[in-house]
Amino acid sequence: MRNPFISPRFHSRLCAFAVLFLSLGFPAFAAETPKEKPPVEIEASHQLEWLRDQNKYRATTDVLIKQGSTTITGDNAEAEYDAKEGPSALTVITVTGNVVINDTGRIIHAEKAVYDTRTQILNLTGDTITLDTPQMNAVAHKTMDYNAAENKATATGNAMVKNPTQQVNGETITAWLEKDTNRLLRAEASGRVVITRKAPDGTADIARSGNAVYDADKNTAHLTGNVKMARGENFMQGDDAVIDMTTGHATLTNKTASTGAKPARVRAIFSTAGNGDKPASVTPVISASAAQ
Repeated sequence: MRNPFISPRFHSRLCAFAVLFLSLGFPAFAAETPKEKPPVEIEASHQLEWLRDQNKYRATTDVLIKQGSTTITGDNAEAEYDAKEGPSALTVITVTGNVVINDTGRIIHAEKAVYDTRTQILNLTGDTITLDTPQMNAVAHKTMDYNAAENKATATGNAMVKNPTQQVNGETITAWLEKDTNRLLRAEASGRVVITRKAPDGTADIARSGNAVYDADKNTAHLTGNVKMARGENFMQGDDAVIDMTTGHATLTNKTASTGAKPARVRAIFSTAGNGDKPASVTPVISASAAQ
């Protein structure tokens, strides 16, 4: 008996779309209870196949997947299901080619997206993966794992998170967003971390470290591991730093020295070349102390 919802081959020359509705498919990207989950709708401009022997559906050319307010578009897609639970129990959805995801104002671009309905994690890959909201932008050049239920994204591979006045770079950055406003709440970065703050006078304060945590509510950055801070040719170095991203004030410290050794010391070099940047020693931008 032919399934009333699925056309095994529905070609573009018919000038129509193949459409599949699944009432119990993958969870919506926004966290919902099972009773609230809207159906999944898959469309394709060329054809839609039900591969029963492989327990999956395949959509070809100009694919659109919708569930509630979340949409995914791409060149092609496959949706796998659990044979024991039935054709509507989707387990993995894979979309490839020019992938664009719109999840309640969060716009994601990638070359490939794999959504696991069991973990509710969307794995994105491509040369350049972006996550954009009106308040912030995130970029990865290897992978990005997006968890809408936790409002969290982890970018890997020359990653970057920024807003109009500050930017965080690192090998890996995990960012948490506020559910309703999509505002950046917190970011944790590791691996060749660089934090750039745009000062009101147009200059840039740059801090480098092995790891960093940015707290948006406090608007502070806590850097650890071989911290180096610079403005122009002025330079400071230590083990640990806390930076007020609003004022630019920073406290730089070193770890307590091991027993029997002299206390570790912070280090500062101020340029006298007259390059236009005020030396940090006469501005309230940076202060330093050694940990006791």
